[in-house]
Amino acid sequence: MQATTVSIPFAKVVLLCLLACLPIRGAGRTIAYGDPPRSPRPGEDWRGARRVALAHWGGAGFAINLSSREESRIAHNTLYAAGEYADSAWDGSVSNCVAGTTASTFKELTLLRVNYFRAMAGVPSTVVLENTFNSKNQAAALIMAANDMLSHTPSAEWHCYTAAGQEAAGNSNLALGSSGPDAISGYIQDDGANNYPVGHRRWVLYPQTRLMGTGDIPPSATCWGANANWILDGHFFDPRPATRDGFVAWPPPGFVPYPIVFPRWSLSYGDADFSGATVSMSEGGVPLAIVVEPIETGMGENTLVWYPAAFDPTSASGWPRPAADTTYAVAISNVLVGGKPTSFSYSVTVYDPQVAGPDTQWATVTGPNPAALNQPNLYSITPLPRATGFQWLCGRPWALNVVEGAESGLGGFTARTSPDYDLLVTVPSYAGTFYRLAHPAPTDQILTYQRLLLPGAGAQVSFRSRLTLATSGQQAKVQISPDEGLSWRDVYAQAGTNDVEGVGELDFVNRTVSLASFAGRPILLRFNYQVDPNRAYYVNTDVDAGWHFDNVKFTDTQELRNPVTAPANADLTFSFGPLETGDYVLCARAQYFNRYYSEWGAVSRVNAKNLPVPTLEISGPPRLEGGQTIVEFQVTNYRSTLVFDLMRATNPGGPWQADSQAALEVVSANTRFRLSSPSTAPGPVFLRVRAR
Repeated sequence: MQATTVSIPFAKVVLLCLLACLPIRGAGRTIAYGDPPRSPRPGEDWRGARRVALAHWGGAGFAINLSSREESRIAHNTLYAAGEYADSAWDGSVSNCVAGTTASTFKELTLLRVNYFRAMAGVPSTVVLENTFNSKNQAAALIMAANDMLSHTPSAEWHCYTAAGQEAAGNSNLALGSSGPDAISGYIQDDGANNYPVGHRRWVLYPQTRLMGTGDIPPSATCWGANANWILDGHFFDPRPATRDGFVAWPPPGFVPYPIVFPRWSLSYGDADFSGATVSMSEGGVPLAIVVEPIETGMGENTLVWYPAAFDPTSASGWPRPAADTTYAVAISNVLVGGKPTSFSYSVTVYDPQVAGPDTQWATVTGPNPAALNQPNLYSITPLPRATGFQWLCGRPWALNVVEGAESGLGGFTARTSPDYDLLVTVPSYAGTFYRLAHPAPTDQILTYQRLLLPGAGAQVSFRSRLTLATSGQQAKVQISPDEGLSWRDVYAQAGTNDVEGVGELDFVNRTVSLASFAGRPILLRFNYQVDPNRAYYVNTDVDAGWHFDNVKFTDTQELRNPVTAPANADLTFSFGPLETGDYVLCARAQYFNRYYSEWGAVSRVNAKNLPVPTLEISGPPRLEGGQTIVEFQVTNYRSTLVFDLMRATNPGGPWQADSQAALEVVSANTRFRLSSPSTAPGPVFLRVRAR
């Protein structure tokens, strides 16, 4: 350890010297993606069964309109985010050569990641998992994990060898150190010196593919984990289906979130000849120096690959977070398609999906304030394009005055951590007990705050923090979620600096993080000690190692107590009947793809009071005048927030429907009103008036 002039108590010096000797796991090692499988030859005896694809997502897959920034953002923050931090629930054992299985939800999320990338690329997103492939892929993943190596042709001498695993290895993409949805993202990135033809990407995006399989061994303290992704499904020689752009590019034309943009760019086009092709790329109209990778066929569709010279495609580094939306123009010429020179040109706009765009809209709630106690109060939700449903939330706002320290246990936190270390520690060199997150395995360590928070305009979270020995691949993060945990956004990040030697922070540092950008919207918050499995990291299990934090407190932030959520009615309304007087908040969020909910919109504050019940009385029978049906009525206990609807039915028992053409006229302020609507076709019609 290098000498320092800082005065440190002797006990601390001893502990820190010990920390400097902690082992670094995986130093110089990255997640490995072996060479991709080769394309079959015509007439080859297929080892994978040829089947007709099953229906998925209602039989039609799903499409993502990349000309819309918001639609692309919604898809990323729902479909892609659904697979983040997915729990495999694997029940096998590498040491005992038990392949086991993973949870069905984990497989579904892995498949969703596949179809998300395919929808983004504009190829059919109707791939389904074949159970036989899954089973054999699980055996293949076990072989790779047990031997800490990758091969499409493992021999019988390999530990945990099975014939089923060998068969799957020859038909699959293979990854070591990654599993599930993360492995699928790794195949699309295709980093590493050996992956210059982006063969794994080409297989995931191959238009003809209908069936896949997945086998997964999760990373642990003793195992790097593995994935086997079956891609040779017997449909290689099928006619090419229609694709959105004709070609298949990654990143594709349109708005693309930066986390899924990688150094290697590619364009695939059936049997195109790219041997004489030229490619140019510009950023905001400024030409970029690029490097074209050697062309290699025999993996999916023929493909041209290039990268901006400023990037290193052999590393696992991704695309940097853009400060603003950035557009890149691509032009490719002299491609031979059917023997004819062909050109391609398109633009890609890289953006930050955590940042709302000019076309972003959130659901809002309108309705009466005050709300009548013990009465149904009808509220409406603003319609949003592409939404397939809505959900509303009700909660009681309360001042949040607690300080979350570790002396009383986890307090308001719940843990998603490895079981190999203590989360609450006391170090003699420091006063009191504090929270600690560490990395005995290359998986994120998370403490999630269970209170639903409502930040104000000056909202902050403050805490005492100490990041000890940590590499640059380990980051202490505070993250928030505006969609109840589906997606998470960084509001504070601190990377380690001790890649070679050092001790990290010697003392606790007071940190303050603003939450003001989420003012008026319900959020969750968590502390995440994140690790990059592509990078070296310290196996921090000593009590004085890892990320320590304490005294978590909030300013200008309320807690939403007793939150209740429910689906909205088909007409985008809901009824709220408070049982106690006082303040409430109401808000709504949209559902997309018939399954995933997006961010909560801004809350509407409502005060519940004991108000008299309004009553309505029809003033005589309806009448016809000038082609109009007219209904007059009077109201007792009128409230200015009341909305009146003319309801129609063909029989007294209903169903009743609101007349959208009805117009309201005030006859006498606050007491008498008239509703008129164009006359209906001949036949019996029953009318009534609804107040809401």
